[in-house]
Amino acid sequence: MSSDTKLDFKEIHAKEKDNKKAAKKAEHEKRFKLEVLNQERIKNHNVTKYGNLYFDNVDKVILEKKDSWTPYITYSYNDVLKYTPVDQGHSEKKRHGITRAITGDIIAGGAGAIVGAVTGGKNYGYVDELGVNISLKDGKLLTVRFINESTKRGKITEKAYQDCNYLCALLDSITEENDSEKIQKVETVNSSETDITEQLKKLKSLVDDGILTQEEFEAKKKQLLNI
Repeated sequence: MSSDTKLDFKEIHAKEKDNKKAAKKAEHEKRFKLEVLNQERIKNHNVTKYGNLYFDNVDKVILEKKDSWTPYITYSYNDVLKYTPVDQGHSEKKRHGITRAITGDIIAGGAGAIVGAVTGGKNYGYVDELGVNISLKDGKLLTVRFINESTKRGKITEKAYQDCNYLCALLDSITEENDSEKIQKVETVNSSETDITEQLKKLKSLVDDGILTQEEFEAKKKQLLNI
């Protein structure tokens, strides 16, 4: 192998190294720009922060920040399927817990606003875990924890329960709006199509688009067919 050939390999290696550096720099610049835009959004839209989640009621999105090194992940309010308050605690001798799902049924009617979604620790002297699990349409689960270790009831737990109920109220409004949009889409199908077969096709397309669940489709199908 000649010296010229060796030199060519060195040049190729140097170019590859430069290209990698340029790509890495471009990625860092892209992340930095996104970080600046999200910080401006948080400031200008009066975004509410719960745990590592930021709720933007202007653009109707949730921003997730896992740590300082990773960029924000954005989810639409329309992606929120349901939420589950998590309320676990104990007294000196006995443990208690409440974990329940709050969700609406598009066919039977949406869920009403929940006032005081969690108990406020009235049944026990220590709060072990307090938070909310948020289920998205794609199966992803977002979690917010206000308390994640045993804490004696007092000012800290009172503030945590207050924040938790504020978040539940916000999620109520989000899920109710999503349900309302579903109802409007279903009613549009009902009013524009008189043939049952065509209505079912339209409803099935809403299932395929992730707007209706399979259970909601089956319920509406039974209603149309008078089953």
